[in-house]
Amino acid sequence: MKTSAIATNILMALALTCFPMSAATLSVTGVDYSLGQVVDLSANGQSKVTFAGIIFAEYENTPVVTFCVDLYTAIGIETFGVIANPVDQVINGRRAAWLIQNFLPGVMNADQAAGLQVAIWDVVHDNGNGLTTGSLQAGAAPSPVVVLAEQYIAASLGKEVTSGSVFTHTNGPLERQQLMTSASFAPSAFGVPVPEPATFLIMGAGLVVVGMARRRTNG
Repeated sequence: MKTSAIATNILMALALTCFPMSAATLSVTGVDYSLGQVVDLSANGQSKVTFAGIIFAEYENTPVVTFCVDLYTAIGIETFGVIANPVDQVINGRRAAWLIQNFLPGVMNADQAAGLQVAIWDVVHDNGNGLTTGSLQAGAAPSPVVVLAEQYIAASLGKEVTSGSVFTHTNGPLERQQLMTSASFAPSAFGVPVPEPATFLIMGAGLVVVGMARRRTNG
């Protein structure tokens, strides 16, 4: 009886995630500036300039749409080993997952995508207290993005879901950004063509520069 109960709990835990919790590979394939933009936030009183929006990836060759849940670690257009963890892997992960599940279907432009990303960062890094107080604030972010982010943050108060996955680098969360997906939306759901390999390199170089700048700021 006890063994049966343990087995049931394990199966229920697996059912709450979209992918098995095992080592695999994630390829970050690109971003599209019609579904995101560069924003300038204030993090711990310092400027944080970074891309905010949808990040396209492939998990074990399956296209997925992801959002960043780690503002402070650089990312590039590359392939690396990951573990697909439950959303509880990150602070307030269930609330962040609710944001993605409920607002991603309505993302139609760069402001909405960036606003959703900024809202996720505020929920994960600053307990979703809004962009006028706390460690993460609006800074010089475009006003439409800030307005949307505040709306998303307010709507998510007290909400949570367990569906989704957090892709964590196998060498630890600080090696690469942790990316979250609802697994309900592939790139094709947005009618956005995946960038060509040459475009990857350009985007990758840009993101690496941003990452290096962030690291210097943190130093």
